[in-house]
Amino acid sequence: LQRVQQSIEAVSQHAMVLFNTLPMEQWVPIEADIQLLQDWLLGYHPDTTQCQLARRTLAQINWRVVSVDDTERLAVPLSLHRRVAVLVVEALSQWAIFADGKTVMAPSQFNFQQSLSSQQQAHLTTWAWRVILGLRLHADERPSELAPETPNDAASEMRASDLCRWVASPDAPALKGDPDFVIIQRLLSVSRLAVYVALSACDIGHSPESFLDSGMSMLAELCQGHDCARSTIRILAN
Repeated sequence: LQRVQQSIEAVSQHAMVLFNTLPMEQWVPIEADIQLLQDWLLGYHPDTTQCQLARRTLAQINWRVVSVDDTERLAVPLSLHRRVAVLVVEALSQWAIFADGKTVMAPSQFNFQQSLSSQQQAHLTTWAWRVILGLRLHADERPSELAPETPNDAASEMRASDLCRWVASPDAPALKGDPDFVIIQRLLSVSRLAVYVALSACDIGHSPESFLDSGMSMLAELCQGHDCARSTIRILAN
């Protein structure tokens, strides 16, 4: 990516063709790569080569679970899954005018929205959901954090309070308080994509008590989207 950045103006659309032939499923981005993708995604108009290349790269990274020496693990670190989730939500908030007409972006960023047709915004929204749904944000989607198997007889005797503690994931970031998820909390009222990320990645979707207290209303909001059936099912399955 660093080499492409140095010659992006010269290679232009040729870079898109090149990246289509690369074995992206074997690539693990480093911090400099993610920072560059963030710059391209947030700092350039969606029609530019930089932004298109960033979107294509994020869509082609191997976000799946792989088997290494008979051990299942994420192909790329969990921290990248979480960071890209926040990045994609922030990018979509720059590009798309939400159904209720609300936006929380600064006036200087309205140019992106005003210069995009409704068809372009729909295409970008589809891309964002495709990337987000490919991430392993919930603990139940990550092999190393799956709850241990419990014998049927023991499970039948487990009290509800014990089961709640057993399911909860201690490392889920706090929706209110984690600086990495400030943008997610800020966009909850206007972006169902942000709602999905909050329920999937944060403590509110990992603690039964928190989910019953605040998550149910967020899930109801997620259900209202005409294109959110898959995301709602994912939340319920986790």
